[in-house]
Amino acid sequence: MILSEKITWDFFNQENSSHRNLIILQRTI
Repeated sequence: MILSEKITWDFFNQENSSHRNLIILQRTI
């Protein structure tokens, strides 16, 4: 895997998990 692709993928995964956490937080409120 190209390094830049890995960085992009890591960033995407981080954003995705952050978004998921926000949804979970909103549901618990």
